[in-house]
Amino acid sequence: MKCEQLSVREALSAGGALPFALIRSLSQVTLGRTPARVEEEELLEARFFSETQEIRIFQGADGLRAVRLTGEASDRVLEQTCALENDRFGGTLTIARVLEWDEDGQAYVAATRLTGWKEAAYA
Repeated sequence: MKCEQLSVREALSAGGALPFALIRSLSQVTLGRTPARVEEEELLEARFFSETQEIRIFQGADGLRAVRLTGEASDRVLEQTCALENDRFGGTLTIARVLEWDEDGQAYVAATRLTGWKEAAYA
């Protein structure tokens, strides 16, 4: 997985082009389609994602920081789809876990990124 540093403004701009977002702010938590606007002043954490990349904004020691995680063809990935069983978020969330091996041949999860979200199909 490729990881590159971004400024928070770059991350917000590029994240707006990705289809899905998980955003924690002072006033709310949202999961679903990426909103048209994200209030930077209230932002605690944001994860904008698509099948191939995730843009992550998070709290660092010196304030908000941001990175772009991009899947690569050589990644060994274990995908997991989790059911979200509540009325607010519902549906499923898909997570990619990138596997690496240590010097003893033991596999471990080197990185994770969100790769998909599906809205619940309520009748």
